[in-house]
Amino acid sequence: MSLLGNEGTIGSYQLRFTSSSNNSSDTWEVFDVTMGAYGGIQPTSPAIDFAKDGILEWGGSDARVGSWGWQDRFENGLTYISANPGISGSSSAKAWIPAVDLTSFTFSALSSSGTLSSVNLNHDGQTVANWYVESGSSQFVLNHTQLADLNASVANTNSLVSALGTYFTEVEFEVFGTGLVTLAGLGVPYEAQSTLMATADTQFILGLNGIRDSLSSTGGVHNIPLPLTSDTAGGLHVSIEGLNSSSSVELLNMNMITDGPVLTPSQMWNTMEVTYKVSSSSATSVRFDLVGGNHSATWNLPLNGGTPVGTGDSALVELHPDSPLTSFVNGDEITVNLTFRIEPAWDDSEILQASARLVLASGVLSIPATHTWGFTGLQGYENDLEIKSVVFRDSFNQELSPTHYYIKAGSTIQIEIQIGFEGINTDAAFADGEAVVEFYRGENLVMNTTTLDGNMWNFTDNVPFSFGTAAWHFEVKPLNGSGTTQDAIFSRTFHIDSITPQVLEVNMDRYDHRIPSTTQTVQIQISDQPVLPQNINAMVWKEWADDANMNQWPDPGEYNTVSLYLPSNLSTLIGQYTFMIDDTGGSLGQKVAAYLVGSDSAGHPLEFGGGNGTDEHLFMYQLATDGAPTVASNAFSHVGGKKPWLHPDTPYEFNVNIVEPNGGSDLSTVVVELASNQGSDPLPILWDFETGNCTTTSPHVLIIDCDMLGTNGPADPYESDMTLNVKMRLAWTTPDLGETRREPGIRVADRAGQEVFLAFPEHRWRFSAAMEVPEESVKLILSQGTLLSDGARLAPSSPFEVAGGVVFSETGQVPEFDCNVDIFFDGKTTSASSLNGIWSVALQAPSTTATIAMTWSVGCLQGQGVDSTDQVNSVRWIIVDGTGPEPVEVSNPRPNSVLEAESHEVRILLSEDGGLDVDSLELVWWVEEKETGDRIREGIEPLSLVGPDISGLRLEVVGSFNLSEISLDMLENRLSVHMYVSGRDLADNQVLGLGGSQPGTSVGVWDMVWLKPEFELQTGSITYSRFLVEVGQTSIVTAYVENTGTLDGSVEVLFLEVLADGNRSTLRRVTVAIPQGGGTPVSTDWNPSQTGLQWVEVQVGEDVSSIGPSIDVRPQREEGFSERVFGDVHPLLGSFAALLFLSIILTGLIWARRMTLNRGAKSEYDWDEYSSEFDDDDEYEDPDEDLNVDIPTQGASVAAASQSTSSSTTQETDWVMGSDGYWWYHDKAANEWWYKNADGEIVRLD
Repeated sequence: MSLLGNEGTIGSYQLRFTSSSNNSSDTWEVFDVTMGAYGGIQPTSPAIDFAKDGILEWGGSDARVGSWGWQDRFENGLTYISANPGISGSSSAKAWIPAVDLTSFTFSALSSSGTLSSVNLNHDGQTVANWYVESGSSQFVLNHTQLADLNASVANTNSLVSALGTYFTEVEFEVFGTGLVTLAGLGVPYEAQSTLMATADTQFILGLNGIRDSLSSTGGVHNIPLPLTSDTAGGLHVSIEGLNSSSSVELLNMNMITDGPVLTPSQMWNTMEVTYKVSSSSATSVRFDLVGGNHSATWNLPLNGGTPVGTGDSALVELHPDSPLTSFVNGDEITVNLTFRIEPAWDDSEILQASARLVLASGVLSIPATHTWGFTGLQGYENDLEIKSVVFRDSFNQELSPTHYYIKAGSTIQIEIQIGFEGINTDAAFADGEAVVEFYRGENLVMNTTTLDGNMWNFTDNVPFSFGTAAWHFEVKPLNGSGTTQDAIFSRTFHIDSITPQVLEVNMDRYDHRIPSTTQTVQIQISDQPVLPQNINAMVWKEWADDANMNQWPDPGEYNTVSLYLPSNLSTLIGQYTFMIDDTGGSLGQKVAAYLVGSDSAGHPLEFGGGNGTDEHLFMYQLATDGAPTVASNAFSHVGGKKPWLHPDTPYEFNVNIVEPNGGSDLSTVVVELASNQGSDPLPILWDFETGNCTTTSPHVLIIDCDMLGTNGPADPYESDMTLNVKMRLAWTTPDLGETRREPGIRVADRAGQEVFLAFPEHRWRFSAAMEVPEESVKLILSQGTLLSDGARLAPSSPFEVAGGVVFSETGQVPEFDCNVDIFFDGKTTSASSLNGIWSVALQAPSTTATIAMTWSVGCLQGQGVDSTDQVNSVRWIIVDGTGPEPVEVSNPRPNSVLEAESHEVRILLSEDGGLDVDSLELVWWVEEKETGDRIREGIEPLSLVGPDISGLRLEVVGSFNLSEISLDMLENRLSVHMYVSGRDLADNQVLGLGGSQPGTSVGVWDMVWLKPEFELQTGSITYSRFLVEVGQTSIVTAYVENTGTLDGSVEVLFLEVLADGNRSTLRRVTVAIPQGGGTPVSTDWNPSQTGLQWVEVQVGEDVSSIGPSIDVRPQREEGFSERVFGDVHPLLGSFAALLFLSIILTGLIWARRMTLNRGAKSEYDWDEYSSEFDDDDEYEDPDEDLNVDIPTQGASVAAASQSTSSSTTQETDWVMGSDGYWWYHDKAANEWWYKNADGEIVRLD
């Protein structure tokens, strides 16, 4: 039927079944009916997929939407849905309806069991329509009222979902009843349309440009088909409203550098190289897309090196960490290289497509450069890991075949594991850290790795030392999303064989002899587990056939292989292997040798089977008949001649000659008995051919070396004339049998039991272990001190050395071993080790004076050893002299004498008990400046002993020293002369200082003449110009300073005023120069400022001072007429001076007149005589001058009496001496005081 023109309406149709007209049956059934309706208008899930990769550029839909323009699906995406009320009586189902103005809405409900009573249609919790059902099933159509209510509810809802340009909202079908109810027949038509505005970076434009690369152009234009698809038949009306294009960029070339047609998440990087041509713009970035399976990823990579930005599944695409994008510009062409690899979490995909687009600054994207992996029937991307192969190699780098079962315990095996991806035979494997390969031995994890060498894991494993089967198990496990196949696990089982096959026994000796035979049979016993080896062969050498170099001995390369007969049962522990040799082609004396080669199934080489090296054969035999050994009577001899005495620990060497026709290899017994006549211990020495060594059963024999010699060195196994050379020592425990002598002998027997014994009485010997230190060999070696006839004289703690020899007493033989000698000295024992019989030891004298005996003894004796040193004469006396010569007196120069700069004799008395070493005595002197301690002159002078005695209490030694080199300039400084005696006594003690002080201490110090000024103040040299001083008056203080020294000099003079209370004040400080032996008065004015007793102190330098007279300073008084006329001058003196002056003037006038009167009468005049007359006149003093004073009569008489009786101290007088040093008189009648001043004047105290 055609519904054209009835769009948007609801219709229905019925299907009726009727029986055919000729069917006579009463019953019939319809088993199945399938019905469908094809409207031919609305498509379901319309879409556009340009690349047919499942990624839609437009369209697609939610399954709950149904046909585009006709909603016919419930929320389960089907055209029907169950809503079973069940016991509760109600149930609900949901569906999406378009949120538009609906014009029709229909659905149906069918109850297949139970009853359906009513149906409600709800939207946003509100019932917009309801129906009551009577028949149990019905079709429901919304009327205009119900549609209006539904449209009003939908218009106010905010819960919307968009699909293909239309918004949908949810409605609920609420069913009431019982049993099973099915909702179906939903029909909600609506107008559907979609407008697509696609920009350059949208999926539609990207897909559209993507298919252009595979299209050919017609006239420069692409005809691009739009691949519209739909799940159902239907129709669409499509119109293109507008299209923009750009020719700014053109794709020129693309090249994908990859590892194969199938991409894998391997360790390898893939590089996509694309070249574009750009015009009228500039490139800014590259858009890289990777699409496949369920994943799609996009990376935008800036060309300026900025940080790439990824979207979608970009986390599954790893860009190269160092250079994800590189670009090269050549004119208007730009080539970009994009390097990447895929992470394992990207699922397998049949098709994987990578595309790159150049993005311009204008926003234009280029046509993509596309590379595709896979196509129909071929995988494009594979991420399932597996183990490709596992190879085992033994220690010889030989690959173990798959059938190799036995493996050697403790051996090293190389294991090579190849990892890859399923179905891909390339070097691709997982990247570091993306998977782990584990190795188990049994259940135990041995090692693992997350890094490979390419696609290989190579390592070495040591087979454990165990026995039995063991499994080697390997497994690869993804760590980051890859899958695995059943080949990701590999196991291999080996049987560990820890037992090595060994040769246990051969029916021939290693060196043997045989009679020639055509079937010379060799039988060999070999053991092994778990099975006996099969790969065993004999290597045989025949001298007459195989001796290529004609040296009569087998060499490498001269052996030939001979097969063995294997045991019949290889499972036994021990099997017998046999082979036969035809040796009849050889001559007597020629030899046959053989060894075995081979290994067991595990690779264990056969042990103890011999080898092809020199003397490494398993056995050798000579073609010969058997003969007996012989020994000659002179077969025994000592190297160096006969030894009647043997000593312990001394090497001895002897030879024994033996003859054996079949060679030394046939000798089973060779015994040399050093004491064959002693049944208890014959001191045997046994030689063994197999080892070539000698042994002994005696504890008294020590074997050093042992060799069986032939004509040209060591005897070969078949050499008949032999010499046994033995080097040995006897132990200290060897018994000394006194006069009994030991007799050597030899016993020889061959393997056939033929024996010979022979003794050698001419070589009898005795044993002695006595040793001694010969007295005459002992010597004292001194570094100081003096040797004496029976010892030495030494200083305390002096080192010295004693040396001597040590020998065996019976023979005087020097021991060839290091023998200790014990020296007993000063309560201690010191051991000295001898070398070639000579010993020496360093000792030290004690620190105190004493006489000590030194003795010695042999200290290396053991066992039977005896010290036979002479106990009487073996002594040395060491005299320790601890006191050196001591000066007791210096007789010249005398003590405290001052030495001139000249030569001086020195005499010193010494005290010494042991004796002076006269030649060592010296006088050491030096001149020292006292102030600085500097030595300005020094010297060493010899001293000679006065008299023959070198010991005594007062031994005088004489010498001299010369000080004439000391100049006067030097003597201006304080100098001292020091000296001490240097030397020693016979004990090498140094000469002491005075009083037993340390050596080098001065025996005396003398001052030298010191040229210096010395200043003194004589007693009473301080004078005052006046003694009666009043406050305010001045007295001149004069001090006379003398230089009594030996040099001109200057000194500081200090005048001090001292008061009675001790206060001091400086009057004057002056420096004066005084020549040697001269004197200088020094004056100062003294003007006391206060009354009372006081005086002047004068200090010269720092050491000299003196005090002047004390005066009592009076208070100041008024001046009289005479004082105003004469001032401080005494009136009497003033009058006398005036008269004298007038006399001189008068005399001058008289002389002038005489000269005038006598002018020219006398040509010369003796002025000196004349002046001398005047000098005599000046020296006249009037004895009565002091008495011409106008004083009262009584005072004058008293004064006269005092004057006349001044010489008599016993005469009574009224004048008394005051504390001030003046004479005082008290006139009681006038109550006046009178005193006599310094000028002798009698003055009244006013």
